[in-house]
Amino acid sequence: MLGAGLVYGIKEKINEILLVLPIGLYGVMFYAVLNTFIVMTLGGHKKYLAERINTYFGEELLIWERVANKMIHPNISQICLHFLYAVCLFVVVFIGYGSASLNYCSEIRIAYIAVIIGMSILLVISLVVMGKAFNRAYTISKDSWGKKPQA
Repeated sequence: MLGAGLVYGIKEKINEILLVLPIGLYGVMFYAVLNTFIVMTLGGHKKYLAERINTYFGEELLIWERVANKMIHPNISQICLHFLYAVCLFVVVFIGYGSASLNYCSEIRIAYIAVIIGMSILLVISLVVMGKAFNRAYTISKDSWGKKPQA
């Protein structure tokens, strides 16, 4: 959809599409970060449950954490995907800025830059929070075990 918007905006010279296209791409990235955050949160809770079950039975029945730690490493697909995201974002932002510079007043260009910087800062903050989700969920699960839920 975003690719079609980019091509259509350039072909038909519809500058408004080129201005708002980066927001759509940021939306896709925020959605990916949200999904990863949820998976990491579930992973932190699952780690604690696995520890409880293994302790209860006195043996290593659930070994996912050990397996996952040996398997998780950057691979060529992951590196290429991140590089592709970065290139797409840069291209869309660059084209949008070019459109703002050529077709609109300086106030629009400044607003465009402010929105892009703001979205970039929020994306970095989201990535940092996502990176801490696993350990935070593990700690909350551990601290909450056996406590009655509060209404």
